[in-house]
Amino acid sequence: MMNRFTVSVATIATLSVALIAAPAIADPVTYSGKDAGANRFTTRPNSNAAAASFDTAAGALPGSNVTLITFENFSTGSKGPNEPLGGGVTVGADNLFGEVVISNNIVGNDVGFSTTAGLGNVKFLQFIPLDSTPTPTLTFTFSPGITGFGGYFSGIGTESGTARLRFNDGSAQTYNLRSLVGNNNGGVGFFGFLDQGKTISTLEIVMTGSDPDDIFGMDDLRIVRSTVVPEPGEYAAMAMAGLSVCGLMLRARRKNA
Repeated sequence: MMNRFTVSVATIATLSVALIAAPAIADPVTYSGKDAGANRFTTRPNSNAAAASFDTAAGALPGSNVTLITFENFSTGSKGPNEPLGGGVTVGADNLFGEVVISNNIVGNDVGFSTTAGLGNVKFLQFIPLDSTPTPTLTFTFSPGITGFGGYFSGIGTESGTARLRFNDGSAQTYNLRSLVGNNNGGVGFFGFLDQGKTISTLEIVMTGSDPDDIFGMDDLRIVRSTVVPEPGEYAAMAMAGLSVCGLMLRARRKNA
């Protein structure tokens, strides 16, 4: 009886210590698909399948809230370094290194195009990196922070330079968009990630290479937030509860000794 009691106290104490440390949380889950050569007026089955999988998973997250940004309500033209997109989201670039444009281009598939359903929907976000600059960067900020992000990328891979999506969720995460959604012949692809239990406040798309000038478009962005994100204080509270149980058991042990 005494041995079993001792093991119980030790077990609870061990669990309490484990709870003080943040639990291991899985790496981001990614969703991607691309349709080489697709344009504004053709089908994009692979991209749409990836978007549907992302949307289903995002909707299943505990306390999730998904905002869709289509750019149809924005005025066309060049934008500043901190353009508000609504819902606590901004986008921008230093115009010395790259330019953010709301475009309504419908010609070709090599510099981006709208992916929003409906013939009258033609606007999209376009990023124009400037030649001979080392790291043209498109930056999104989120307040409050996000749990996931997704969208359609068009025109990536038709010129020199490699677009890389990166963010920090406690560790650096980087994804090669040229490989995931790009093609030399133009087209479109969907890429998204869900990072449950994490909060991301900044996301960048960086153009790398000796002469990066690969203009591309983005549209139908998914901004995912979760209202159920464990806070460090919750782990501490659970640990303290476990230690309190240890104390009560030790008191009972002394009383019965």
